[in-house]
Amino acid sequence: MRVLPSTIVLVVVTDGWQRLVVPGQERLMRVLPLQMQVTLFTRDVFREWAQLMAHLVGIKDLGTLSDPTLMPLVDAPPEFPRMICNFKEKGLVFEGTGKALTFKWVGLPSGGYAEDHAKTCREVSHKCLLDCMEKLKVVVTRTASVATWVMADLDCGPGEWVARRFFREELRKAPFNRPQQTEVHSHKVYTFGAFTVNSWGRVRTEKLANPDREKLTDMAVTFMSDINTLAENAAPIQAETATAFFEQVWAEHVHVRSLYIGA
Repeated sequence: MRVLPSTIVLVVVTDGWQRLVVPGQERLMRVLPLQMQVTLFTRDVFREWAQLMAHLVGIKDLGTLSDPTLMPLVDAPPEFPRMICNFKEKGLVFEGTGKALTFKWVGLPSGGYAEDHAKTCREVSHKCLLDCMEKLKVVVTRTASVATWVMADLDCGPGEWVARRFFREELRKAPFNRPQQTEVHSHKVYTFGAFTVNSWGRVRTEKLANPDREKLTDMAVTFMSDINTLAENAAPIQAETATAFFEQVWAEHVHVRSLYIGA
């Protein structure tokens, strides 16, 4: 089977062939960049939207701002979107809520990019966000990264593939025989590098947002890796620490993915 990224938060995958070992067989799969996102969570409710928009316009690496939307709703919940900005020539979207600032790369070509370009995308996204953090004196308490891949060209139905991967043979006879939709997820708290993180892994069947991309079927298997620093952290995170997290987390996503789906 091939493994194609559907939604990648912060990270972009390498454009290249890798070897996938499945019990009883060996196959080749390709991992291509499609989307990515990087998010910083703020200690205080962020309100300086006009200043933030003006600062974003001045960052040359982001390109030209288009279709800005500003929703300064004072009484809205902190998680409610307050500002959305598109930088179409870069395929970049900025989204801001009262408690989180996010850069997201969207709509990259299905053909993918070389790793050099993917590396540049990762660096631009988090450096621009950290630049906003420094210039606007934003106090950050958490960093987060999420990556989701889609697996195509399965040798069986998506539900059955998940069952084969995670359930013993006797369980696949009943009750997990002929599964149409299946989900397996797990949460861990552990340390990688200097960071203590929550790590959520989830494999599930779901309908694709764009089933025609790469000739995928309507229902597919996706894997999500969500890695974020602990909410219990009360101490502000400095820019150097946030940078180290973003630079190291991609390798951790790939490691977690290999544990769950063997690729």
